[in-house]
Amino acid sequence: LITNLVDDSNLWNAEIEAIDQPQLSVEKVDLVESLENAFDYRPEYISKKIELGNKDIKIKVAKNALFPTVDLIGSFGLNGLGDKYSEAVNSLDDKDFRDWSAGVQITIPWGGGDRADFDKKKLEKMQVLFELKRLEQNIILDVRDKVRAIDIQYRQVEAAKLVEEKQRENYAAQDKRYAAGELNTHDLLEYRFRLALAELDHIKALIDYNIALINLDKAQGLTLVKNNITLEE
Repeated sequence: LITNLVDDSNLWNAEIEAIDQPQLSVEKVDLVESLENAFDYRPEYISKKIELGNKDIKIKVAKNALFPTVDLIGSFGLNGLGDKYSEAVNSLDDKDFRDWSAGVQITIPWGGGDRADFDKKKLEKMQVLFELKRLEQNIILDVRDKVRAIDIQYRQVEAAKLVEEKQRENYAAQDKRYAAGELNTHDLLEYRFRLALAELDHIKALIDYNIALINLDKAQGLTLVKNNITLEE
């Protein structure tokens, strides 16, 4: 089902071989750099900053409405006079029937409506600003938790690696004893089993560590960036 081979029954029993191996690497993480990435790439933070910028524009518009406005106005018209429609149309060219006017119109805001709208826009900006600060706090907390989880998993990897090395050394020593006839097969298999468990614990620790790295990428908003995925505008 996963590989979409269900339509061909001959492939149901086919052997599937992986062409590569998972990259289980260990890398150090910097908290300050992670926070900078989060503030640069987290989509909800970018959206909230854009919303805050829009509130500034609305405040400027509302502030301008508080000032008096001076408008230069003018009009020009052609009048047609006559008992018949054709006579009225023909008289449009007569300069005596032209009409024009020019003047200055001054509008002074009156009442508290414009002031109330201006105050409302400022309060709306303050609300968005509080939301932005709260979002910043949540992002910082989220990133710090993810970095802390990586540090814990890193210690787990180091501990599991040390245990695996000790078990490998112990197994090598016991294998020499077995070759010398000082150890039976059952006990040697027991030491090999302990080594296998240590190897599995080391691999699991590496997997958990890489999962922690993926969670940090998500907290930074870098999931698409690191996978070279871009969204069309």
